[in-house]
Amino acid sequence: MVVLSLPNFEVEVAEASNSLETFFCMGGMSDRQAGGWVVSEFIANIEHCASEKLRKTLPFRDKYKSWWLALTNFTGMRLDEKDQDQLRQHLPSQDGWDKILLINPHSPTDWIEL
Repeated sequence: MVVLSLPNFEVEVAEASNSLETFFCMGGMSDRQAGGWVVSEFIANIEHCASEKLRKTLPFRDKYKSWWLALTNFTGMRLDEKDQDQLRQHLPSQDGWDKILLINPHSPTDWIEL
């Protein structure tokens, strides 16, 4: 890992574990209040949302046979195929949801199923 540190600015560069389509791929950004790699942050947030929405829908669960959770991706990060595969591979099964969808708010026809 290479670290470039200037006043009020720091960049860490690490070798990718797999070949990428582009020379550089942003792993994440931080304002010192949040951080981590993109896929791990998506996993943590999806788990949180899935459990909260499950709790809120419990009184209505017996009314419907199937339950989908549609989440809007407001991060501004578009997940490429490798990120999507990684997300599907590492996201634990979310009990209570038949499908989980991640939707691009700028193009509602652009969504992925997890």
